[in-house]
Amino acid sequence: MHGLKTSRPGLLLGKLGNVPKKPMGAYMWFCMRARPAVTAAYPAWGVAETGRELGRLWREASGAEKQHCQRLAAADQASYAREMRQPNRT
Repeated sequence: MHGLKTSRPGLLLGKLGNVPKKPMGAYMWFCMRARPAVTAAYPAWGVAETGRELGRLWREASGAEKQHCQRLAAADQASYAREMRQPNRT
């Protein structure tokens, strides 16, 4: 096949073909925006502490902010669906 071994079939699909990246969810859009502020405020924190804080901030986020992130996620999902429908992805 390709000579690379993997424990999960399909893991290398994105690396072997022109497969678009999967769309991000609303929480991931939120984290992408909030992570720089959290890491600046708490530079000594590791990944676990930063993740806990991001989760807490997401739970406390206003409805408007969550809706904004959900709109970004929906647009990302639509873009992904369009790219997946293209027969010859280059």
